[in-house]
Amino acid sequence: MTTPQIFERSKFDIDLEGGEEWEGFFKNLIGSGKVECKRDKTAHKTGDIFIEYKCRGKPSGLSITEAGWWAIAIDNPKGDFETAILASVPWLKDKCRSLLETGRDVNGGDDNATCGILLRMDDFRT
Repeated sequence: MTTPQIFERSKFDIDLEGGEEWEGFFKNLIGSGKVECKRDKTAHKTGDIFIEYKCRGKPSGLSITEAGWWAIAIDNPKGDFETAILASVPWLKDKCRSLLETGRDVNGGDDNATCGILLRMDDFRT
């Protein structure tokens, strides 16, 4: 058996450090309970995620959340939860504000009583 070369261990150490940093971030995030969790059952078809901000004329969803992070579970075509998107609430609010009163500001939900912003899943890459 040969000993790994130094650069291989060095790369592993860098990857490990970064992985442990993210692991700590998620542990703190989950432990804080300050994550708003939503589920989108049609995003896999439409490519859009609906972010609610008002319901029946009153602020709701993103407008009133006290969470620092927003998590959206995305279903696959079979209706099973498969992936998730995580965004900071300040980033998400800025993104949604820029789309108010545009074609991406729509009504939906029961009786079309919910106002929300349709964000493209690609919008979360920036």
